[in-house]
Amino acid sequence: CMSLVIPDIPLGVEGLRGADAALRLSAAQLTAGGVTWRDASATLALDNGRLVLDPLQVTTPGGAIGGRAVVDAAGPVPRLELRLDSRGRGLDLASLRRAFGVPAGFEGSAEVALDLRGQGGTTRAVAATLSGEAGIAMVGGRFTGATALRIGPDLARVLLPRGTPAGGVAMRCFALRLSAEQGVARSEALLMEGDFGRIDGTLALNLREETVAARLLPDIRLMGVTVRAPVTIGGTFAEPRIG
Repeated sequence: CMSLVIPDIPLGVEGLRGADAALRLSAAQLTAGGVTWRDASATLALDNGRLVLDPLQVTTPGGAIGGRAVVDAAGPVPRLELRLDSRGRGLDLASLRRAFGVPAGFEGSAEVALDLRGQGGTTRAVAATLSGEAGIAMVGGRFTGATALRIGPDLARVLLPRGTPAGGVAMRCFALRLSAEQGVARSEALLMEGDFGRIDGTLALNLREETVAARLLPDIRLMGVTVRAPVTIGGTFAEPRIG
């Protein structure tokens, strides 16, 4: 039996059916799970099981985000929509990492945009039907080590043969854009460039079967020579492997 990573948590939206409401919500500070959120506000409209938060905005530990969220429980299968994007100077990844306890990866300011939709009664069902776009872009910043992924350290050693210094390596830019259709996400852009050289390639994530397929093409400079050798990643989210 394949080990699964995406949790199968019921959404519990049945209580929305048959209800109506119109509210303006705001809070100067919220604390959830030990994380503090500031300047939260939303306009809520609930019409016979269809809940809309539009506009929705909040300042996370890393910066401000805003957008729109819809939970439509009127039909037999709940439908969800989420559109979020970073505001101002983007999100401080180091601050987000400290707040949520995510291992090291990137430091710098990132612009993030999500426009996703899915349906189902649990988180796993929604992931299996996910469609839309997601992207992250950074100019400047540092790569501090890929320890957030199970294969991260091994992958970093393959892509950066000289190793990752204690203070990380400087980046000029990083970009990842994914397009999803019915639970299968594919990269439209994947690029990382810095003092170490350049890494690009393709990435595919099957959220229904929880499998990954990637082909990375690093141009790494070693002793004045540029080395270009494909690196493949396969397997499942729980047991990824480097080819």
